[in-house]
Amino acid sequence: MHRLNTVQICVYLTAGVLLSACGGGSGNDQPGSNLTQPLPSVTFTRVLNQSADKNTVETYAVGDLNGDGLDDVVIGGWTGGTNYLAIMIQSPDGSLTDRTVALAGTNQYPGSNHIFIADFDHDGHADIWLPGDDDRVASTSSVILWGSASGVFARQTVDSGVHSQGACVSDLNQDGHVDVLIMGVYNRNVNTYGYYLNNGNRTFSPLVANQHVNGGSACATIRDSITGHIAIFQAGNSQMPGFQDSISIVDSQLNLIKQVAIPRQDAALAGITGVKEIDANGDGLLDFVITYEAWTPGAAGRKEVWLNQGSDNFAYAHTLDSYNSTGNIVAFVYKGDQYCYFAGPNGEAVLYRRENGRLVPHMRESFLSMARALGARPGIKDWSVWSSTVYRGSAGLYMLQHVTQGYYTQKL
Repeated sequence: MHRLNTVQICVYLTAGVLLSACGGGSGNDQPGSNLTQPLPSVTFTRVLNQSADKNTVETYAVGDLNGDGLDDVVIGGWTGGTNYLAIMIQSPDGSLTDRTVALAGTNQYPGSNHIFIADFDHDGHADIWLPGDDDRVASTSSVILWGSASGVFARQTVDSGVHSQGACVSDLNQDGHVDVLIMGVYNRNVNTYGYYLNNGNRTFSPLVANQHVNGGSACATIRDSITGHIAIFQAGNSQMPGFQDSISIVDSQLNLIKQVAIPRQDAALAGITGVKEIDANGDGLLDFVITYEAWTPGAAGRKEVWLNQGSDNFAYAHTLDSYNSTGNIVAFVYKGDQYCYFAGPNGEAVLYRRENGRLVPHMRESFLSMARALGARPGIKDWSVWSSTVYRGSAGLYMLQHVTQGYYTQKL
């Protein structure tokens, strides 16, 4: 029987306690943020039963794994060697318990840059897709964990030797089964762009090579409900002359209709690390939000909104901020409000909420206060604030952060 490890520390903040430019971040207050609001206390809980094993780069997925209506959290990533998985199950009080070994048998796996939670076999139980990537140091297998009524997952290797640096999921052929798009790379020199079709019986087709239907180095998809066309945002695959990044519009038969260029708004940016579909302005159409990293260590990053204008058209709208991001983006709706969380180390993570047709920072000081209370130094690149995400519980929203020597949660 584990005892909840809960700590409460009083923290008083004034307008003078503001995060300055984080590794090149702007440090400016944003409309709707609570950067200067006083918070009387910080209450956080250490994740129970957590392992000391940790990846060099971490990625998160959030979803209900056991059908209890509460978000659970899956953490993976890559190290360039032995890679680790964590399956954290939420309790009714919002706390998390690491149950990886009990549910999956082992916490080791080939590594991944993305994680997807969905019912891939339509049996009513959530499954976990882990598209293989270990920073392209060697051929990496993709793994799927098939869910069950007991909550225990059955492990299956889906493919071997195909890297999935970029990956996203979509029902490409509209057969009711979730398919997987990847950008595969063999040992850094042979691209294997394409997708896997889900057969619905716990099997997938061999990789279908396609230069325009694939994951790129980061990807997301939006299907037009009227035409059936699919907009596939593809970073880094250079399939549109003159541009590293583009949106491919394909028809229901996956034939290319057109491409939309994604020009760099800042030449100093290295590349797109993440992209997510979300209704950013509340007009009922899904848009793309994207994150860039900088070429120079310590320089500013960038987050952009590309609005869906309808009729297969997308256009740059505005920049959200200049904080760096790992590219791990979580979008969700809670009590009718649209949220979008951009993970980032060293205190550069930002949660946004849509207000009056625009995404604005939300409860940012809560993340920073929790990190400081645990001995971390957000804004200093010492990696004491490592990785994080946001999840929904019965009592509200919660944040999960790896701070100093472990994972901790706190209600927002």
